[in-house]
Amino acid sequence: WAQRVIDANPTLPVIVSTHAFLNYRGELTGNPNRDQMGSISNGGENQWYQFVKQNDQIFLVMNGHYFDMGGTGLGVANTNIVNSYGHDVFMMCINYQGIADDDAHFRILEFDSANNEINATTYDPNTADYLTDSDNQFTLSMDFSTRLSGFTARESFATVQAGNLLVVENDLNNSNNSVTVSFIAGQSTADISVVPVGTTDYTDHSNGDYYLQIGTEIEDDRLGGIMLASIAENGRLSMDGTNYHHIVAAHAGGHGQYWVATATTANTAAGPGYTNSVERDVNVGVAYFPFDQGWTCGRVDNYNNNTTNWTLVGSENIELGVELTQLPQGDIDTNLLQKVGGPTAPYWGNPETYRGIWNLEIPGVDSMTDGILLVCGGKNENNYAAASPWRDGSGWQISVHDCRSGGGTESDPWNFVYVPYLTENIVAGRGNSKAGSVSGTGGFTLTTNGTGSVRLDIAGYTPADGTLIVSTENEWYNSDDFTTYEADGTGWIIETRDLPGAALASAGSTQFAFLFIPFASAPSEPGENYNAFWTAASGDWMTESKWSVNTYGIPGWVVGNPLNIGGSTDPDWNLAKAFIQSGVANLTPGSHPDGRVASLDVGFGTDSATLDISGDLSVRGETTMGQGSAAGTVSTINQTAGNVVLGTDEGAGHRTYFGRDEGNSFYNLSGGTLTLPADYDHFGRSGTGT
Repeated sequence: WAQRVIDANPTLPVIVSTHAFLNYRGELTGNPNRDQMGSISNGGENQWYQFVKQNDQIFLVMNGHYFDMGGTGLGVANTNIVNSYGHDVFMMCINYQGIADDDAHFRILEFDSANNEINATTYDPNTADYLTDSDNQFTLSMDFSTRLSGFTARESFATVQAGNLLVVENDLNNSNNSVTVSFIAGQSTADISVVPVGTTDYTDHSNGDYYLQIGTEIEDDRLGGIMLASIAENGRLSMDGTNYHHIVAAHAGGHGQYWVATATTANTAAGPGYTNSVERDVNVGVAYFPFDQGWTCGRVDNYNNNTTNWTLVGSENIELGVELTQLPQGDIDTNLLQKVGGPTAPYWGNPETYRGIWNLEIPGVDSMTDGILLVCGGKNENNYAAASPWRDGSGWQISVHDCRSGGGTESDPWNFVYVPYLTENIVAGRGNSKAGSVSGTGGFTLTTNGTGSVRLDIAGYTPADGTLIVSTENEWYNSDDFTTYEADGTGWIIETRDLPGAALASAGSTQFAFLFIPFASAPSEPGENYNAFWTAASGDWMTESKWSVNTYGIPGWVVGNPLNIGGSTDPDWNLAKAFIQSGVANLTPGSHPDGRVASLDVGFGTDSATLDISGDLSVRGETTMGQGSAAGTVSTINQTAGNVVLGTDEGAGHRTYFGRDEGNSFYNLSGGTLTLPADYDHFGRSGTGT
């Protein structure tokens, strides 16, 4: 939030007033302890490295919180530190709460532009006196013309940054000499690099920890975007004689840096690292998605291990507690059962307070058809993350798992990036080892190799041409699978394994999402959604001017579509989703889609709408009448002829809702045929409407 405010006002000088930053001894502080309200605030070190230092517009920081409890009772200090651009940032601790019976003092700052001075005084309204010691009355010199204008902007990058890490295990001493980390020659984008050993005391590599840098600054990487990582070897023989399988996290450090943290899935206390786990080395694929390119992405973080004090740093369209929520404690309710496929869904069980289980909904996005959600762990432990779309397309279920508990869930940090299928210069999709491809974009094939193993081939590309990011899709939160890959000739072998033993998973439970980023033409921004709106109009379906569309054409239009390169008649090529928000749309024998429509909504919100059908219509996904409708609205479909098939992709769990909320919905069938998805049709689903 704070960074967005600054970015929206790039020419204005900034003063930051915050709770805890500088203590009364003039030192940057760590995070304060939890206060009586149970909340947590970032301390000075985190705010300095992750925010203040990286923004040249910030010239002054003020805070309270700290005071000399055992002495004077005063909480005052003044200092300055040079930011990343060589400019001073003035800092003041101003807190008088420790002065008995007289804590009403306040600081006055006078900005004297004529003399290039900031004059500070401290006034006591109880006595009408000023404190005149050097900590409470002083003058700061600053060239107003140069310090308050002409700010140096933070680094920006033209594309997503990605690369393939080669990690050589030298010994198991867990020191900066224990590993040699590099990008494979020619296998990275221009602005990502490995931090050289010895650069700082907080960026030295060790067993299982590899520090990366985006651009010329490392301390602004956490502020600038989200990093994802994937294990790029399906097992490795370590120097300790064990053939390990691995999981990975992209950890955001306190100094604003990212590093890749790998751990084995073995439940053992042998070797260096944290208790009951092993840090062993393995090759990794990494990608960095800058916030300013517009990606829907974020880092979900907490302040203490396995707790519920959460913060979200990420996209403006995702709010913690609204679009992103933790699942509640207790039994699975009816609504959640519908999301996962109805009451016949596999047994979920009840984890401890549902810790580590999340629901993410992105406005305007169908999670089953529009793109993929990639996730990875966000903490330097033996954690990994998995994400699966809810079967009703409303969002994703995300779970964070702990290898030490055999894949059980844990309430720890994680990173996510949503990638629309309409993003240029990518190959992406979802797949499993039973049926191969589930959905996707770009020229790729998935070939099952047996239980838990799939071969991926991408037309025109080899593993040397780009980075592959793979994310596990555990169908249910209590699944304990993890996914890795490795290069195999001109393609990749993707494996999903089951904890605690790390054996190849069964074909039925193996699911994953993947993204291929070519080095020569990495994406520069996310693609659009598929939404196409029919608003306050009356006319034939195939009249392009009647639709308020993006560049992807009329819903269901395949033949003749200018974007349909090669004249393909693939019925699924055009995935624009039809929203008939108001007015009357006519679907006739001479004006009907020549391919399947991705999804269909008739009437929603405060508007009434009508669809008249006398021709053929096939809807691949969900059909909804009266979604979010207000009382008094009417959604109507009149079918007099034609063959209408709703929910053709029934295996993906798409449903048909006749009447969803407060308005009334009518499907008048007087001719033709109507085919509904078996066991997935709902009448009067919720609300007071009919």
